[in-house]
Amino acid sequence: MNIFEGARRILYAATAVAAVAAIWAAATHEPYIEAGRFTVMPSGEAKSVRNCPNDSMQRVNAGVENATVIITLCDEGTPREVTLSPVDLAKIKDEISDDRMSAAGRLVSEFAMGIAALWIASVLLGWILRGFMGIPRGMDTKS
Repeated sequence: MNIFEGARRILYAATAVAAVAAIWAAATHEPYIEAGRFTVMPSGEAKSVRNCPNDSMQRVNAGVENATVIITLCDEGTPREVTLSPVDLAKIKDEISDDRMSAAGRLVSEFAMGIAALWIASVLLGWILRGFMGIPRGMDTKS
């Protein structure tokens, strides 16, 4: 029985599982964007504004491109359907894209650090065990 070969296989399997999990997490990431404050025009178009009176704010989920986009409407009696202007929609889509790229970067760096830590721990453990068992470096047995 070769425990070192078994340990290598477990390490390869753990690396593969971590890679699949990272890819799945990146593929299913749903951005959450706070898009800002808007006032609703009589036509139903939402226009971006800087401030709202606190007593007239409504938070609404305006799903855009499979993302949760929260907009704050400044009017209490807003119509059910609100249309964002093309400029505001483009800004929101840019924020969604930036959020997805940022999440992908975080996932790649976390995956790389986790795998590096796993491999370093494995090499150190193998080195220590080989030392106590009197096995030469790079070998799995004494002979």
